[in-house]
Amino acid sequence: MISEGAFVEVLFPTTEKPRQPGLLHICYCLAVRPPLALVAYTTSVPRPSGTPLPLGVRLFTQEEAAALNQ
Repeated sequence: MISEGAFVEVLFPTTEKPRQPGLLHICYCLAVRPPLALVAYTTSVPRPSGTPLPLGVRLFTQEEAAALNQ
């Protein structure tokens, strides 16, 4: 069973086809409400400015990231 606070491997979808596996990521589990889990991962790849964010994507400022030890 996955628990909150765990690090898990996921095949994170990289397209708008959520049932099609994507790239392997190590994610942090924020919340679990079976059968769902809310996970987050970080990336160092910058997003092009002016590009709309996909659903569920949250950008952090450097200050916010530092406050979360990232």
